[in-house]
Amino acid sequence: GEPGRTVDSEGRVSGFTGVTRFSGTQDPDGAGVFRPLATTRRAGPPAAMALETAFLTALDRAASVEGSEDQVTLSGPDGSAVTLFRVVSGG
Repeated sequence: GEPGRTVDSEGRVSGFTGVTRFSGTQDPDGAGVFRPLATTRRAGPPAAMALETAFLTALDRAASVEGSEDQVTLSGPDGSAVTLFRVVSGG
């Protein structure tokens, strides 16, 4: 599957990195910072593991999160940003 995340009404975050599942909580002040972030430990193909590392790093460094269900931008404290797009599989 594709990496993704959901946030419930109480700020609990869960999702999939492409290899493992993760969970945590979103900052109640709405800053979008995810703490703590826990993952299951599974191995996958090297390309999937690289994508997982990049995805978790973006979540861990996020200072703010903005967007909708189709597109989310994670912004770091240094001004860097990563935009995640919703992928809908056909068929």
